[in-house]
Amino acid sequence: MLGWEVFVYRHNEATKANLLARWKSSSFGVSWLDLLVKEGKAFDLGGSGYPCIYKAAARVILPVLIPNLRRKKFLPSSIASSAIFPRDYSGIVWNRENLRNCQPDEELLIYLYDLS
Repeated sequence: MLGWEVFVYRHNEATKANLLARWKSSSFGVSWLDLLVKEGKAFDLGGSGYPCIYKAAARVILPVLIPNLRRKKFLPSSIASSAIFPRDYSGIVWNRENLRNCQPDEELLIYLYDLS
């Protein structure tokens, strides 16, 4: 396996207009989602890698994606950013307007595409 391409969408709908973030990670760069599922904070909706789909509330996902998020609405995450993003943070595409407008109770979709 070469790795994964990760897409995070808001409003529980995978459309270009709802994209929050997109990046490529290593083959181990999505294990943080499995940890969130084990903790009951995210849900694995299945998939074969083309894509695999997960769902979680923004209050769970956003602090993972943005560790320095300083809003009172979002609690810090215990998952290190180095477990998620490429080492040099290159290639991450953010939709800053969607990120600013995202509310803690919004359901987010996380799509993982196998890059093999």
